[in-house]
Amino acid sequence: MLEQLSRAASQGLVEVETDLPRPARPGQDTATSQAETPERPETAERDAPEEPLRARTSVEAHLRLVDAADAVTSAGETCPPEDRFALGDWQSDLPPAAQIGQARQALIGEFDRPDPEKVRALARLYISLSMGAEAIAVLHAFDEADQMLVAIAEALDEKQGNASGLLARYAGCPTAAALWAVLTAPDPLALHDVDGKAILRAFAEYPDGVRRTIAPRLLSFFIASRDEHSARILRNAIERGVVENAGVVALADAQIALDARLPGDTEAVDALALSNDPLAPRATLAAIAARLSDRQPVPEGLAAHAEALAFTVGEDALASELAASAALAWASASVFERGWDVLDRSFETMPPDLRARTLTQYAQLLSDRADEAQFLRFVFSRPDWAADGAMGEQVSSVVARRVSDLGFHERAAEFIGVADVMTDSARLVLARGDLAAGRLDAGLARLAGLSAEGGALRARIHLAAGDADTAVEEYLAVNDRDAAAAAAWSSGLWARAKDLSTGIRSRALEVALPPEDAAGSEPPTLASSRDLVERSQEMRAVFDELLSDANL
Repeated sequence: MLEQLSRAASQGLVEVETDLPRPARPGQDTATSQAETPERPETAERDAPEEPLRARTSVEAHLRLVDAADAVTSAGETCPPEDRFALGDWQSDLPPAAQIGQARQALIGEFDRPDPEKVRALARLYISLSMGAEAIAVLHAFDEADQMLVAIAEALDEKQGNASGLLARYAGCPTAAALWAVLTAPDPLALHDVDGKAILRAFAEYPDGVRRTIAPRLLSFFIASRDEHSARILRNAIERGVVENAGVVALADAQIALDARLPGDTEAVDALALSNDPLAPRATLAAIAARLSDRQPVPEGLAAHAEALAFTVGEDALASELAASAALAWASASVFERGWDVLDRSFETMPPDLRARTLTQYAQLLSDRADEAQFLRFVFSRPDWAADGAMGEQVSSVVARRVSDLGFHERAAEFIGVADVMTDSARLVLARGDLAAGRLDAGLARLAGLSAEGGALRARIHLAAGDADTAVEEYLAVNDRDAAAAAAWSSGLWARAKDLSTGIRSRALEVALPPEDAAGSEPPTLASSRDLVERSQEMRAVFDELLSDANL
C-alpha cells in the first residue's frame, strides 16, 4: 500500500503527511505515546508498521482547510462563527425518524414552555436533513427570531423570504458563510469577492441529502461565474458520494455540457426530469435548456411535464423558471397557443429580468417558426408584450421587421420604441412607415447613410415623390438593374427603360416605340399597310406574354 501511495504521490494524485501523532500501543495512554515519539530512532519511524498517514487526493488538496477563527472578508466584515453553518454536526447516526422524534419531545420544558434552544435544535436537525420547509414552520410556530437559521432554511427550500440577502455580505468569508451567501442572495452574480474554495470546502463536509439539494444551484453559480474548474470539482465531489447521487451527477454533466456547447447525456437527464426525484424540476430545466440551445424542438411530453411542475412546486422562483421553460418548450414545438396560456398564467409573478428574457426568446421563436396567422395573432392580441423595453432590442427589431413586411407599419413602429440609437433594421422599419404615411422627407432623413436595402427604400420614396430619374439612379447604386428598369418603365422614361430592360420587356419596347427612320407623312401603300398589320400582331403577342408573366 505504501508503494502505491508513493507512486500516486509522485503523480500528484495523493499527498502523504507523516507529521501526525503516532497511535498509542495497547496499555499505553496517548500522552505517553506522544511524549515518547521524538525519542524513537528515525529508522524506527520509517519501518514502523503502524506509521500514521494522512492522504489527500488532488481534488481534496484544492480544498485545504483554513483557520476560520476571527475570519473577516476583504471589506473588513467579521464572519459568523463556523458552527452557525456546521450542518454535519446537527444530526446523529440514528435514523432520521428517531432523531426527529427525540428532538420534538424535548421542545417543551418546565411549565410547558418551549425551550428556545431546543426549538433551534429541531430546526437545525430539519435543515441538516434537507427539510427546509419543516425548519421554517418550526421557527415560525414558536416565534423563534433566529434570522440566520431562517435564511438557511429558505435557501434549502428555494424561497426568497424576508431573510433573503441577510448573508450576502459574508460572500468573501473563508468559511461556509460564503456558500450560504450565494444560496440566499437574490442575485448571486452581483456578489463580489466570493470565496469559491470556501464554498467547495463547506460543500464537501455537508450531509449527502443537503448536497443533493444545493448542488445544482451552486453548479449554476460557478458556471455563470465562468469558474469551470470549481464546477468540475463540485461535480466530482458529488460523484464520490452515495449511489443516490447518480441523478445529481447526470444533471451536473448536463449543465457543464450546456455551458461548453457540447452534447450531453440527454437520456439520463430526461429520465431524472420525468422521475419523482426532488431534483426533477432542476433536471427539467436543464433538459429543456439543452434542446433550446441546440435549436431543437422540445418533446411535447417534456413541455407538459414542465408546465405541470410550474404550478405545483410551490417555490416562487423555481415555479417562475419552470413556467418560462414550459412556454419556450411549447413555442419550440410550434404549439404557440399553449405557450401563450402558460405565460398568461405566470407572467405577472415572474421577476422582471426573467420576464424580459422569456419574452425575448419567445418572440424570437415566434418570428422564426410561426405562420402569418399565429404571428399576427400574437402581435395584435398582446400589446402589453410589445411595450417599449419588454423584450431585447435585437429581437424587437426582428419582430418589427416581420410586422412591417406584412404591411402593418404603425404596429411595427410600436416594437421599435424610442431608443436613442437606432439599429439599421429599426431605421428601415420606421422609414417604411414614413413612406406609407406620406412623410417622404422624414423617411429620406432616416435612411441617410444606409446602403443596400436603404438604397432600395430611398428609390421607392423618390418614386413616390415623382423623382423617377433619382429613383433609377438609387436602384443602380445598389446593383438592382431590374428594379431600375421597372422604375423607368412605370415612370415613362422609355429611353432609360430600353437601355436597362432585357428579355420580353426589351422586346415590348422595341415593338411599341416607332422606328427611328419611320416616314413622317408619306401616303400609305399596300406594303406599308401589310407591315403595320404584322407589327400590330407582333405587338399584341409580345404584350400578351408580358401581361401573363407574374414576375413582371
